[in-house]
Amino acid sequence: MNETTLSLFSLQGVLLLATPLAPLLAALALLRPLSETTLRLLAALSALPALGCVLLGGGGELPLSALLLGSRLGLDPTGRLFLLFTALVWLAAGLYTGIWFRGRSSFRTFLVFFLPAMAGNFGAVLAQNMVTFFACYALMSFAAYGLVVHDGSEPARRAGRVYIVLVVLGEVLLFSALLLLAEGGGQRFSTLATVAQGSPDRDLILLLLVAGFGLKAGLVPLHVALPLTYAAAALPAAAALSVMTKVGLLGLLRFLPLGGGALPGWAGALTLAGVAMAIYGVAVGLAQRQARALLAYSSISQLGYLFIGIGIGLASPGAWPGLAAAVALYALHHGLAKGALFFGVGMAPALDQGRNRRILVLAGLLLPAAALCGAPLTSGALAKASLKGYVGLAAEPWPGVLDVLLPVAAVGTTALMGRFLFLLWQGRAQVREEQVGLGPIWAALVLLVGISVWLVPGHEKALAKTLSVGGLWGSFWPVGLGALLAWIVALWARHGRLPLRWDLPPGDVLVIYEGLAGRLAGIWGRLVGFLTFYQQALPGKARGCFSKPKGYLGPFAEIEGRLRGLTVAGVLLLVLLLGILLLLIFRG
Repeated sequence: MNETTLSLFSLQGVLLLATPLAPLLAALALLRPLSETTLRLLAALSALPALGCVLLGGGGELPLSALLLGSRLGLDPTGRLFLLFTALVWLAAGLYTGIWFRGRSSFRTFLVFFLPAMAGNFGAVLAQNMVTFFACYALMSFAAYGLVVHDGSEPARRAGRVYIVLVVLGEVLLFSALLLLAEGGGQRFSTLATVAQGSPDRDLILLLLVAGFGLKAGLVPLHVALPLTYAAAALPAAAALSVMTKVGLLGLLRFLPLGGGALPGWAGALTLAGVAMAIYGVAVGLAQRQARALLAYSSISQLGYLFIGIGIGLASPGAWPGLAAAVALYALHHGLAKGALFFGVGMAPALDQGRNRRILVLAGLLLPAAALCGAPLTSGALAKASLKGYVGLAAEPWPGVLDVLLPVAAVGTTALMGRFLFLLWQGRAQVREEQVGLGPIWAALVLLVGISVWLVPGHEKALAKTLSVGGLWGSFWPVGLGALLAWIVALWARHGRLPLRWDLPPGDVLVIYEGLAGRLAGIWGRLVGFLTFYQQALPGKARGCFSKPKGYLGPFAEIEGRLRGLTVAGVLLLVLLLGILLLLIFRG
């Protein structure tokens, strides 16, 4: 990145600072009574500085030495593409909130969490050192909890419980990694690769980073919060959450030693993880009965391609500059396409409002769905061609394996999108009433899905390959085969002839984790029972010290009672903290 230092009073400096500051100031404005019109303006306009930063901001870094041990904001080529789709989806989500919450008293409460989450997301994309990134990442993650539990329903509360436990675990893992990096002298992203590569704790640092960011980025089997939160949150919040997921990927791009020395072991591990995500997301997504939960598993599958890209980068450091551009392009394509599909869910009631409206809505849904599948002449075709150009550089034996598995995954993605359209058509009456005014916002986002990726320079080789006869055929046959399979299954389902039917709840393996947590809670309960028995067996005077809390201990006794309701989370967190502490002490 160009490390030119920017002045706070330059255009670039003002735009960089205004990008995360605008939503924070809008959140502070909520301290005063405001009309619904003003709230809608705050939600809609807060993302505009971020979009201006993408279009008008240049390179360089803005130092803010008075903040957080020397914060630095900047916009490199990777960050620019991430900020582009992030700003566009947040802008659309801000406009949509005014429609979704029209006439509802909870609008103000929703914005209390919505605006800080937006600020944290923008700040994490612009951060150029690890302290700034971690602070913004934490703000985004914790504020998003309010978006998940906003409506107060039982599914939302359950999703919120799972989400916040995983957020806390992820923050602990990342903070531990950051401590190890800081110990080695790492602070700015430009030096982190060297520090991580040369650290005696390299493998521990990488493990903490991959697990910590993997919790956000849908790494299987740490993905359980994504389907629950996507399904429970309001639609504008769900679209925003889909963008926040990409910050986990961006964290891996920023913190892993990409472009340094080759790491064959980690390269193979992340490539394997990406393949598992690509296949697992499709397989479990096909077993979903709710459209938004299916979109979550689609995200897990698509993010698997990006994990594969990171794995290739760790195997071939010399190719990383070009590969980084391909990964960022894929993230842009996926961020916009997935955002358009979430907004398309809100347009589902229009499927019942006449033939012309039905055709327009179906066409608008098919474009981002086809893009995710990698259909010819779509943004997905170019993004996948750019990424596939580096498959031959993967660690052995992955080049040959990926040549076979990636087209298979594309067939599965097409079938998954067919399942999504079927669920949306079947369950359109279950969506809230038509959102008046959403159509133009959604149409603009669909249009951006169609044109944005093609306007990004530097991918001419992938573009030529995409438009060649072999490229067109290579992107057509997996989509055609997937569409044929989806059509056959739909016909079987219509006539009740499906040979096999299966259903999995959102979160799938979460039931295993909950069972394990239940066992831990049982062990904790027996331990508490043993201690209670031991207390009762004490002599009278000794037992009197414990039997009744003193008056000044009353509040602590009440707190103890509340904490017993969190035994599972407490035990898990305690075990994790102790394990990390021991690793840090005895790491050699």
